[in-house]
Amino acid sequence: MSIRIVYVITELNTGGAQKVLLQLLSRLDRQRFSPSVACFCNGAGAVAQEIRTLGIRVADLGMTAKWRVDAFWRLYRLLRKERPVILHTHLFHANIPGRVLGRLAGVPVIISTEHTMGMESEWR
Repeated sequence: MSIRIVYVITELNTGGAQKVLLQLLSRLDRQRFSPSVACFCNGAGAVAQEIRTLGIRVADLGMTAKWRVDAFWRLYRLLRKERPVILHTHLFHANIPGRVLGRLAGVPVIISTEHTMGMESEWR
């Protein structure tokens, strides 16, 4: 039985964090792990298409404006449905709600990757 992992990222247009996620997914042992990806927006972006060619499902949470509560609700429902063992979030706007919603959904292991440290505002 493979370990379910849900990766959450802010968006899937071409960028450094998106390429890191793509490389991670392309090298993941699919005998041991069963990955899926959720993004808050741009689920039809270039990197999303490349992820889909790997046979990995990509869910676009439909965040068309900042902090849409319904997108957070969709992420929570996805986590409850998928019941991953690991939630791995990428980028600030996915890390914060992902950590909170992952905990509320009962995900046992939550990992957050900060890609742009030093380039962010002091508040972040």
